[in-house]
Amino acid sequence: MNINRLIKTSPRRAQQPPKANPLAVFFPSAPRWFSVGLALWLALFLQGCESPPDQTLVKQHIRTIAEALEEKKSSTVLDFIDDDFLSAEGKDKKWAKQMLTFHSLRNQNISASITQLSVTADDQFDDVLHSDFTVLLTGGQGLLPERGQVYRVKIWWRKKSGDWLITRAEWDKPLGGH
Repeated sequence: MNINRLIKTSPRRAQQPPKANPLAVFFPSAPRWFSVGLALWLALFLQGCESPPDQTLVKQHIRTIAEALEEKKSSTVLDFIDDDFLSAEGKDKKWAKQMLTFHSLRNQNISASITQLSVTADDQFDDVLHSDFTVLLTGGQGLLPERGQVYRVKIWWRKKSGDWLITRAEWDKPLGGH
């Protein structure tokens, strides 16, 4: 009988060591399936804690717009406004440009403080997001503001060619200002 043949067919093979449990450090007596399940659950939980990328991007756009207002960079603000933009009062992008120019000339210093910012997905359309926030806009010629107003703002954003653009906006003065 060939010895090599006996070795290959022998029922006594060397036992392989058990596979290492990556979470054994934290749960030494836990079975492997528990560790895998816990790792999957943790990954899903952490993923659920993050805002969707588009909503995060729109929040960043709003902050960029606020900074551009303060720095009087009208072109940066206008880059976020769609050519088909209409306000609740029927004002268009040309009007927005005129207002940005007017306030930049009128105020040496402009401040935009945003609070209560939320961005939500539209119920019907995948390429539409809604943002709601409160903004305190102040302006003046010196260090202290000469004028200011609080506005409650709602903006409709639409994704066009990969960019989120403002297509509609409305605002009101929640504190009864004029």
